[in-house]
Amino acid sequence: MDDVTSLGRCLKTEGRCSRTDGTSPTLATMHRRLILLAFVVFMVVSSCGTSTEGKFGQELFQATCAKCHSRDLGGGIGPAIGPQSNAATALSDEQIGNTIRIGPGRMPSFKQLSGDQIDSLITYIRSVQGGG
Repeated sequence: MDDVTSLGRCLKTEGRCSRTDGTSPTLATMHRRLILLAFVVFMVVSSCGTSTEGKFGQELFQATCAKCHSRDLGGGIGPAIGPQSNAATALSDEQIGNTIRIGPGRMPSFKQLSGDQIDSLITYIRSVQGGG
């Protein structure tokens, strides 16, 4: 039987599996998860630290949304929401507003925004999409 398995290039030594670089698979997995968690926390904290008071439309979008959806709405960490995107073609204004308020999946919630601010974001997004 071969000492190197097809999964993770493990070496069998005294009945135990360890990586060729000397680290255990569990430690490597934990390390990747810790890095991912730190990245997610950084993104949430950085988006929450921006003051939204008195901001509307494009200025509010740049302060709260552009970090993930990019300044041109082309996407990045978050999905594209510009022209020809799912947000432009399949989502109603109400659905976009609820998405902003609730923050489904990886997206943080922006429940601190007023109704007028959310409406201004929708108006700005639609204008960039060519629908407003």
